Amino acid sequence: MEWDGEKENLLVTRDITEKLETSKRLEESQTRYSRLIDASPDAIRVHVDDLIVFANAAAAALFGAASTEDLLGLNYEIFFHEDDKSLRTERSHALKKREKNSWYETRRVRLDGSVVEVEAAGLPVDWDGQPA
Repeated sequence: MEWDGEKENLLVTRDITEKLETSKRLEESQTRYSRLIDASPDAIRVHVDDLIVFANAAAAALFGAASTEDLLGLNYEIFFHEDDKSLRTERSHALKKREKNSWYETRRVRLDGSVVEVEAAGLPVDWDGQPA
């Protein structure tokens, strides 16, 4: 730019200390939350567009997976017992309307095909900006 007839540079700086501290606190909070969820004895899964995008260790154990990664990308519907199809449809529609499901008894199918009786509930959440 020109300043008093001379070519000069303009330097703009901002104090981002607060922004960096806020980002650090958010990251620490997310780490604590993630550790809490993973340590939960309840099986927790998150589905986006019917695919599992998150599962904790208890979910891996419940469904007979060697690790949580083995569940990622699977369609959540494979874990519903065929006889509970109408219940699955009803609960899925409620979640898609952003309504939570209260606890109910049902059956789930493990990866090895065995069946387990469970108590389940679902609630809508946002996952990376997407309804889940």
